[in-house]
Amino acid sequence: NTERPIQILIAGKSHPKDTIGKQLLQKINQSFSEDFFKDRVEVIPGYNWQLARRIVSGTDIWLNTPYRSEEACGTSGMKAAANGVIQFTTLDGWTDEVDWYKIGWVIDENDPSTSLYNYLENNIAPLYYSKNDQGFNEDWVIMMKNSIKLILKDFSSERMLDDYLTKIYNRVI
Repeated sequence: NTERPIQILIAGKSHPKDTIGKQLLQKINQSFSEDFFKDRVEVIPGYNWQLARRIVSGTDIWLNTPYRSEEACGTSGMKAAANGVIQFTTLDGWTDEVDWYKIGWVIDENDPSTSLYNYLENNIAPLYYSKNDQGFNEDWVIMMKNSIKLILKDFSSERMLDDYLTKIYNRVI
């Protein structure tokens, strides 16, 4: 949509022994090197913690699409949310525990490609490009703040330690 363009950045790497993942990344690289995708989709090579640090602090939407029961831990999405990045995800791991109302969007696992496209076209892009008189979107900012609050409240190391103390260690003592 020329009125509401979206640029997709793809970064990450497969496990060294994940042959299928490596082949999939090669296929993705080949597909997105075509002229049609120029300035629309960028595959960022050399994914590591330094690059991840830049991405999680400078992205508007964190698209996370693991297959159910195959997400390693989900901390990349948590790091992004802690930086105010709004989540667009499939449900798995930590994302199953969240009420996504006014925080982000959930991709329908029964029809992920249609769901992904429809949310981008009909929900995410219109919301992102809707600006008030001051030049920003209040609803977008609210979602960003809600993301930060969610992570700090429900997914922080402070909460984890408190859970260990109250739910496990105090029972032993």
